[in-house]
Amino acid sequence: MDHLKTQGISFPKLGLGTFRMQGDACRAAVESALSIGYRHLDTAEMYANEEPIGSAIASSRREASCTSPQKSGTRTSPLTRSGVPSMPA
Repeated sequence: MDHLKTQGISFPKLGLGTFRMQGDACRAAVESALSIGYRHLDTAEMYANEEPIGSAIASSRREASCTSPQKSGTRTSPLTRSGVPSMPA
């Protein structure tokens, strides 16, 4: 799998898009994706699905990177099992 590197973080080019995913269906999709090897989640604040994505990451035993567009560009942050962003210093 090819990787991208931005802000000192390397993550897979292929990611799970979460547009229009909500609630339990979103959580289940993210849990399933993480279980089969996805480590890049493409999301945005306007999708309003941070809670199910965070819950899925917290319940998994895997780390993932989330990309989310910001007004100044795309922000990437690795997420730990707790679902809490772990930004580079």
